[in-house]
Amino acid sequence: MGFKFKLEPLHKYKKQMVDFEQQKFAQLTQRLMRIDTEIDTLSDQLKKHIDQPNQVGTPNDSTSLGYVPNIQSLQQRESQMRVIHIGLKELREQKALVLREYNQQKEILHTAHKERKMMDKSKEKALVAFHENLQRKAEKMLNEQSIQRYQRA
Repeated sequence: MGFKFKLEPLHKYKKQMVDFEQQKFAQLTQRLMRIDTEIDTLSDQLKKHIDQPNQVGTPNDSTSLGYVPNIQSLQQRESQMRVIHIGLKELREQKALVLREYNQQKEILHTAHKERKMMDKSKEKALVAFHENLQRKAEKMLNEQSIQRYQRA
């Protein structure tokens, strides 16, 4: 006679739910990390464009930089910076959405963990009750054997 937990299918289901929610949480974490990496890359590119001196155009010895910027090169640089800035804005918006989803998933995972722990405690209590019941039955059997021996003597 072994221990059989009546809610074992539910216990397995809760375990699977925790595993599934952990996978979703890990995917969202990876997505956030990818977005952060892209944001960092674009930010570095933008800083490079901003910090880059106006060394575009034609060489000229009369300026301190040695270059005279022409309009086309300045417009090209400005358009590149705009594209990078728009990309950063879109990534930040995307990050905000993913962060919202991330926080929701975190709450779902927390709830799933809590439900699983409740099932684990319920299983533990049932196991303890089963062992106590077995011990009572064994003591009862020993007591009956003792009484029968005492009555025969």
